[in-house]
Amino acid sequence: MDNAKGLQKNKKSSTYIGMLYVTATYVFWGIQPIYWKQLADISAIELIANRIVWSFVFFMIILRLQKKTPLLKEAMRDRKKFYLTCLAGYLVSANWLIYIYAVNTGQILATSLGYYVCPLVSVVLGMIFLKERFNRLQMLAFGLACAGVAVVAVSYGNLPWIAVSLPLLFGVYGLFKKMIGYDAVVSMVIEIMAILPIGLAYLVYVESTGKGHLLTSGPYMLFMLLLTGVVTSLPLWWFAKGTSMVTLSTIGFMQFLSPTISLVMGVLLYKEPFTSVQLYSFGLIWAAIAVFIYTIIKKN
Repeated sequence: MDNAKGLQKNKKSSTYIGMLYVTATYVFWGIQPIYWKQLADISAIELIANRIVWSFVFFMIILRLQKKTPLLKEAMRDRKKFYLTCLAGYLVSANWLIYIYAVNTGQILATSLGYYVCPLVSVVLGMIFLKERFNRLQMLAFGLACAGVAVVAVSYGNLPWIAVSLPLLFGVYGLFKKMIGYDAVVSMVIEIMAILPIGLAYLVYVESTGKGHLLTSGPYMLFMLLLTGVVTSLPLWWFAKGTSMVTLSTIGFMQFLSPTISLVMGVLLYKEPFTSVQLYSFGLIWAAIAVFIYTIIKKN
């Protein structure tokens, strides 16, 4: 009996810690447009190349400090999971490219709409592939969230390719992370290793032709480009740790934090108009989040 209580207590603790990691991830992603706007003069492809290279450096340092090299070697022996992790790396890279392109071409609303849709994609994937189920209150939350997203989509006028591709790419990426179950650092090292040759080759090319910004734009820009590794790696690391502790459907609903923060920031920082339609959408989405969090607290 004591062992059962101890296991239950550990499970609750793990769930709360996982939710903290996931929350930190989405808050960080929500405020990231501020950072990427500082690099708006650099092409999205060059920024992605820098993200790949410096993220690899960051995670290799963490891997060595945590002495997880043996775990990396062990993970690479499972060929199926290894190739699936490599594919996850390509998915998240495509997500990065589309997101940076959208932010730096004045399409933050499209990214917000995409990331509002993303939780719904995660919920559907969790129900189909991981057999996750909702109770009645969670179904109510899901319905409110769908209504909120519908309001945003209708107010936008159409569903652009950015708003469609972002949730599909990241939803499948999250599913893969949940299915693979690797250590967070090991998983990220493998993902970035898969795309490193492409990123490194492009970075060498663009710098050798004099069109790059890493070595020719001064110390401030050098610092900002090196920082892409940290800005990229930290939230992905937190996300990888969080996905191993909470359900995919919970992760899906927590994703509403990121686009909400981005929209609020757009209104307060960039003085974008906040219409009555957006107010209705926000109300429905936040009601969905409140109901869903209540079900989690009640269950635990």
